[in-house]
Amino acid sequence: MTASRLLFGYELRTPGTWPAPREDFVEDELAEEVANRVETIQQMSEEARVIAREKVRQKQLEAKKRYDKHVYFRRPFAIGEQVLMKDHVTPTKFSDRWLGPMTVAQQQMVLCTITDSIFERPSTFFNGRR
Repeated sequence: MTASRLLFGYELRTPGTWPAPREDFVEDELAEEVANRVETIQQMSEEARVIAREKVRQKQLEAKKRYDKHVYFRRPFAIGEQVLMKDHVTPTKFSDRWLGPMTVAQQQMVLCTITDSIFERPSTFFNGRR
């Protein structure tokens, strides 16, 4: 039993396993035989492409289902709700990573304006989906 039979379940066709050339071959038929072989290879490769496209489409749908199963959408912020804002530039690695509490003052679609609870001034605009 060969390694390809053990791994893949069928024999691989390699140059070492190709059949020997025909002895009764007529030279005039060489071009015709090559054209037939090229056409056969093109048909086989097109069938393989169709199968590959279908498999890719199935895998994409499976990945989408798996992603959609774990993703959730946050509820939008309400006006007057207190929130914390992430501080992206911290002076030291031990300083606070969140600023606040801050109050949502205005909301347009997903863009929110928040005010600092201490100074009552509009401080930041941010995307409410993140």
